[in-house]
Amino acid sequence: MADIRRISRIDESRLRGDAYLQDLLTEGVRAGILAESDIETVQFGCIELLAAQIELENRGYSSSVPEETAQKMMASIVYTVGLGLKSHPDADVAAEALKHTPLRELHAKGGARIAKLLRETRAFYKQAKETRLDVPNTFYNAVLDSSLKAFFRRYDPEFAADESNFLPDYPLFSPVREANGVEFAHAYVRRLCWENRYCSQFPAEDLQDLFSRCIDSLPHASVNLFRCVLTAAVGALLLKGDHSLHLSEQDVRDLYDLLQGQTPEEIEGRIPVTLQLLPEQEEAYRQYVADCRRAVIRSLCTAASQPFPRFRDLFFAPVRKPQAPKPVFRAVERMPDEQYRILLENLGQAQSPEERVQIVRTQVSSLGDLADLLKDGAWSETELSALFATLDDLSLAVLEKHAAEEAERTLYGSADGYLPHLRRWISLQPILRQRTINQLISEVEIQPF
Repeated sequence: MADIRRISRIDESRLRGDAYLQDLLTEGVRAGILAESDIETVQFGCIELLAAQIELENRGYSSSVPEETAQKMMASIVYTVGLGLKSHPDADVAAEALKHTPLRELHAKGGARIAKLLRETRAFYKQAKETRLDVPNTFYNAVLDSSLKAFFRRYDPEFAADESNFLPDYPLFSPVREANGVEFAHAYVRRLCWENRYCSQFPAEDLQDLFSRCIDSLPHASVNLFRCVLTAAVGALLLKGDHSLHLSEQDVRDLYDLLQGQTPEEIEGRIPVTLQLLPEQEEAYRQYVADCRRAVIRSLCTAASQPFPRFRDLFFAPVRKPQAPKPVFRAVERMPDEQYRILLENLGQAQSPEERVQIVRTQVSSLGDLADLLKDGAWSETELSALFATLDDLSLAVLEKHAAEEAERTLYGSADGYLPHLRRWISLQPILRQRTINQLISEVEIQPF
């Protein structure tokens, strides 16, 4: 029988989740579904919606707002319309809807979807609290005790729908990408629920024992707890064929020997099929755990090709050397105020993230000045990521510890500034690099900048 599956004209991989409307317009024109006149119609429709939003905001007393407020409201409108378009079966249908459906109707549909996502996020939050792990980790507990509560309190679906005001310090195994607003919070909390659910199937005392073995400085470690549990569980499945978390030093050595020369596909084939399954669970949860398990297997395969200590670090906290002195960072003298002012002006005039990063790398020699610039320079997350990628592990550790200590001393909290972005960037690095940076954070001593 002939294959009658519909061939899409728009490549959905080219549509970013956090810029859906903009990309749909571009790709819709590229695919011949939309014309340039359709883009103009959408732009005019957004302006009409903005006028209505301003009138609502001012309760009819004025038709103007500050430019910055208008830009934020327009970004919210574009985000909400994009959510309305995402409710269609595929991108081709969504592009057709842009041609034939009034933008006000798409905006209303997006608003209804926001309300639905908020209800689901609250339900996931309740589940996450019900399955929370009893572990003294600052970042994990802060998400459940304060960060999510703050999101629900601050989120404005009417005039700032694209802003989530939620940058959790606790890293997920699989970070949420290309999402903002309520979509980011929804995806984050849903995955946190799944990770909690998987960990909760093990006895609490086994989890406590595992965390104490594999995480250095547990209360202040920015590490994913689910990754530790899943890594131990996969190791036990491969070595013993059982679903436990008990692996001794000798077990890890035996597992290292067992995996020599194995490919990820061969390693996964060693896990009994019956133990891979998660019976009576929703398909999305099963798929998430399966994807994360494959990622763990790839990490095991990579580490097994390296010296044993690197492999061991996946299961146990790095061996400490008590006699080794702690690294001490002393900030060099800051640049003069006038030079710093000119540097800020140059950053503001830079035309691209690459140019801004290059200015910092060539003109800043003090981490004290760099910390100031990170607070004063109005950086986007893309620019911060590009800058962090140029720094060594010790510099990253010093910046993180400095910002964390500054947040404790002053009202400058981790919800503002570069600290949540830095912690999120660190959480996206390979697990072994994460551990190296986190160990440096716990050990480095810094003088006030």
